[in-house]
Amino acid sequence: EVDGKRSTDVGVTPKYSLTYRPMDNHLLYGTASKGFRQGGPNRFNTDSPLCEPDFARLGITRAPDSFQADSLWTYELGSKNEFGQMHSVVNAAVYYTDWKKIQQQVNLNSCGFQFVGNVGAATVKGAELSAESALGSGVSVGGTASYADTQITQSAPGVSAQVGQPVLDTPKWMGSLYGDYRFLNSAG
Repeated sequence: EVDGKRSTDVGVTPKYSLTYRPMDNHLLYGTASKGFRQGGPNRFNTDSPLCEPDFARLGITRAPDSFQADSLWTYELGSKNEFGQMHSVVNAAVYYTDWKKIQQQVNLNSCGFQFVGNVGAATVKGAELSAESALGSGVSVGGTASYADTQITQSAPGVSAQVGQPVLDTPKWMGSLYGDYRFLNSAG
């Protein structure tokens, strides 16, 4: 509750999953799941004349009293595999996310205020791969790689994100490599 205003959003976040084992140590799966982030009141819903240049840019006459819930659906297909009596593991997945009514802070630079608004929609298409292998004598190595193609599909007037642009602060590629050595205690 902020300034006597209360959020009454109710979110249902279902997850559906199917799995299939074509052979021992191999699993194929598909999932569909919904995410939800509740809306709420804006702390500063100003209509100060100092903010008029920003209000004009945004096509509004005052900062909104509140913002709506945003939600997304994510669909994923993947495979989890173990090889060589579980000494090597390879997992792979592809996914698609459809994000609606994105909540974002909107800065009113002319007067120093900001508010949270629902500023558009986006999609994320990606893939992930991870592998790990035991090399023997307590040594294992592995790595991960992921790719995400994000795109703004709907934008609000006056905000910096425009249709066709990538979602801010979302790397296209990420990866990591690691090694692990476990000291074996021979004393019983």
